[in-house]
Amino acid sequence: MAITYNDGLEIDDGIRLVSVNNGAAIASINSRDATLPDRFTAFLNWFQESGEALDKEDPTKKKADESITLNDWKPWLEKRVALCEKACEQVDAMFGEGLCRKAFQCDVPDESTIMELIDGLIPFVNRAFEERGKRIAVKYDKKRKGGRTQRGKAELIADYKAEHGE
Repeated sequence: MAITYNDGLEIDDGIRLVSVNNGAAIASINSRDATLPDRFTAFLNWFQESGEALDKEDPTKKKADESITLNDWKPWLEKRVALCEKACEQVDAMFGEGLCRKAFQCDVPDESTIMELIDGLIPFVNRAFEERGKRIAVKYDKKRKGGRTQRGKAELIADYKAEHGE
């Protein structure tokens, strides 16, 4: 028969919640997710590169000397919406399902709105990972009780003399 320990184990899950637009949405930052910094950086690079590529296709840049019709704008606008939709999917995957929709009350916020959200989250992401770094530093500090050290003979003698007043 198995014995169950009901007093449980509490472990900090690393989740930090950030209220967006006075609580209209909640961004969830998981500082225990080792992939988040890489995904966040990859997202920023991808979004910037995609925005620059889209900007080059702007109909006003392609046909500056001619009159531009709605038919000229349609393919560009479709690409822009697709870019924003994909960006929202990635933001939601990093910070919580439905974050973009809840934060901005629309299906597809524009690229400047998405970047405003990302820029606003950067300090919170940094803070979450700084807390994580401090927690790890304390947990694995060699000077804590029971901490393992690899010190040489001279360091051990010096520590002994310092403790015993010699």
